[in-house]
Amino acid sequence: LETAVRAWTAVLDIRIDHPEALAKATKALYDGYFTEDAWKLMLRALRSGSTSATVFLLGIELAEKIGRWREADEIRMRLARLSDADPEIILKASQHLVNAGHPENAVKLLETGLKRHPENQTLWRYLGDGYRRTRHARLAAVAYDHAARLGPRTEDGKKAEAALQNEIPIVSEHEQRSFLLAFREAVAVSLLFLVLGFQDAGLDFSQMGRSRWLGVGLSLLGAYLLVTATSGSHQQPFGRWLGSHASEAELPEIALEARVVIGLMGGILLMVAFKLVLPIALSLLAAKWGV
Repeated sequence: LETAVRAWTAVLDIRIDHPEALAKATKALYDGYFTEDAWKLMLRALRSGSTSATVFLLGIELAEKIGRWREADEIRMRLARLSDADPEIILKASQHLVNAGHPENAVKLLETGLKRHPENQTLWRYLGDGYRRTRHARLAAVAYDHAARLGPRTEDGKKAEAALQNEIPIVSEHEQRSFLLAFREAVAVSLLFLVLGFQDAGLDFSQMGRSRWLGVGLSLLGAYLLVTATSGSHQQPFGRWLGSHASEAELPEIALEARVVIGLMGGILLMVAFKLVLPIALSLLAAKWGV
């Protein structure tokens, strides 16, 4: 045993992260119950600046054998940042984290992996699974939508599409970015105010007057602001102007403080608009109630 270890450590003195020598030396030490020595040898290779995915996989395997679970997870996170870490390795490492009860770390690993493989459909689908597992439904929908757009006819594309339709009925990434969709919702509200003003004017558009038309206009603006503050906070370019995104998959979103202000402004404008489009009805109600 001692002779074998010496032979392999001699190789490691020349190249500290030689994969085969490291595997043989650490296995020999581990089999001989010199677990701490094996771990020190592995740490030396990992801390040397190694960029070999094989070395990191050996480190994960050894860490799990000797019960260093936290170190194993940390090595997995570093593995995803390597230039030669292919998507299959990243997926395998993320699944290990999920099975170990660390879905949040699996999500972080997948997000990191996607920075190097932004067009990998499987990574996007697994990221959607990870977001759903950690109860981030909106982010899951964005990831699934991205996966489906990369190829709806592939197995991953079909699974992503099914997740979107059957499990997460949320608007797509394109719809979340759309200014026109938010404006369309606001138009629907302003049409309601137009009908109210039309009725208040005795069903005669010529009797609407400037105040009622102003109320309809304010209702459109107020409704748009309210929609933007709630369901339309990912609109572009406002999302980039008034906020920032937190991860690779997350869309730029208007900051919470800005959404609160925008929502309050929208609510106030709607109340003013309501008063402007219904002057007769409100005066009759006020007289009836003695206000």
